Amino acid sequence: MIHTNTKIIAGVSTAFLCVCMMVSFFFIQKVESQKDLHRVKAQERMHMLERERSLEALTQMLAETEGERETLTSRILQEEDVIDFLALVNSLGKEQGVALVTNALKVDAIDKDQTFEMLVVSIGLKGSYESVAHVVSLFEHIPYQSSLTKLRMTQDEDGEWSASFDLSVTKFKKV
Repeated sequence: MIHTNTKIIAGVSTAFLCVCMMVSFFFIQKVESQKDLHRVKAQERMHMLERERSLEALTQMLAETEGERETLTSRILQEEDVIDFLALVNSLGKEQGVALVTNALKVDAIDKDQTFEMLVVSIGLKGSYESVAHVVSLFEHIPYQSSLTKLRMTQDEDGEWSASFDLSVTKFKKV
């Protein structure tokens, strides 16, 4: 026969066991959710470290290429230097003993570029063959990103040479 005290102890033990199982279940659930949270935070830290490494690499690349970028920038005509550039164009003809005429001046867009545009100077030259050819060569080698197009050289009846061409120079757009 089972005594009342034994029944009470068995009931309390069963209840205690159920409570312990429920606490253990909730504790395990809490631990699992914390693991997930820690896993997400670890992934976020990894992404942050990757971004920091990328930023450091980019910063280092910028520092390493600073001289080259300055060199490239110096080969692009600045807006405030256009008048000095046109004066240089005219002085090249005088220095070489060639009659130089600026026939036209225009600015062309470069596709949908927001930073650069082309300054196009239509130039005419007259003089001896050597002088005209030398001036054309000088324009081909000016220290700017440029190109010569529509070059045409002719000799008139008096033996004087003429040349005409378009000099296109990349320049920064006016801000």
